[in-house]
Amino acid sequence: MEHFPVTIQGHPFAYGLVTTKVPDTGVIFVHGFDGNPKTTWVNFEGMVEGTNHRSMWNKCDLFFYAYESRDQIPVLARAFLTFLKRIATYKGRDIIDPSNYSVRSIGKFKLGVPINFLTFRGGDPYKNMILVGHSTGAVIIREALCKAVRDIIKDQKDLQEWLKRKTPNNADRLIVDSRLRFFAPAHRGVIAAGNLGIARNVPIIEKALALRLASSPLYQNLSQEGAFILDLRAETEKLYEQYKFEALRARSLFGEHEEIVNAKGYSHDEETEFEPGHYHSSVCKPGMQYSKPLTFVMDASSSAKNA
Repeated sequence: MEHFPVTIQGHPFAYGLVTTKVPDTGVIFVHGFDGNPKTTWVNFEGMVEGTNHRSMWNKCDLFFYAYESRDQIPVLARAFLTFLKRIATYKGRDIIDPSNYSVRSIGKFKLGVPINFLTFRGGDPYKNMILVGHSTGAVIIREALCKAVRDIIKDQKDLQEWLKRKTPNNADRLIVDSRLRFFAPAHRGVIAAGNLGIARNVPIIEKALALRLASSPLYQNLSQEGAFILDLRAETEKLYEQYKFEALRARSLFGEHEEIVNAKGYSHDEETEFEPGHYHSSVCKPGMQYSKPLTFVMDASSSAKNA
């Protein structure tokens, strides 16, 4: 077994898989609207241990973030940015719940991390970060990164000098150098977002769901013609044009049968990809006959190391 499952202090529904090797990459997964870490990313935790994929993942820590789909995206993005900074600083060791530091056996399986876990992992931060979002999760990531860049611009008297410095143990630099990998991102809006869209696109038998969506501030943020979605794109593209931070540029994968969100990227993003035979909810779930999500995410690690 190459990874230990761990719970996250202060985040009861989030969890992590930390490697038994000295990690060089932190990967954070953010689910979509009304999703959760386990159902959205099902099979990731099992398949990274598979013999065909283990070598790609054995120096990676995986963190599966969780949030409630009720508040507006700026609020959710601020909370995620706090989580992201804690992960980026010294491999997030301050948020792994202390109860994990006692190995206990259940049959032939061992749970928890060994007592010398922190020692052999070292105190330096990761060399690379990969942020993985599905649907609304991608929007939360992009809003959080815009805020991170705004904060850096505000805090640094000489941003160009800061960019030239190779500062060690710098969480901010690690964050803005992150690679983004998105599955069916909602960053160009949801096709049926807004009250009118819901009324036209949701069958009568799903009326209860339609009413819930109509009253959801988060869902309303995702209207393709709404101020939030348009402003987020404009700000991201402007900041990338000015500073070329890697974390403002995404690579996206959609199913060819995408039925929920607009299947487009931003003007400076990498070319959008489409996976045959897949839909909005299936494109992010690896399986024995569908390993693309594993290689799609880890390609970001390869590109970071070659940069």
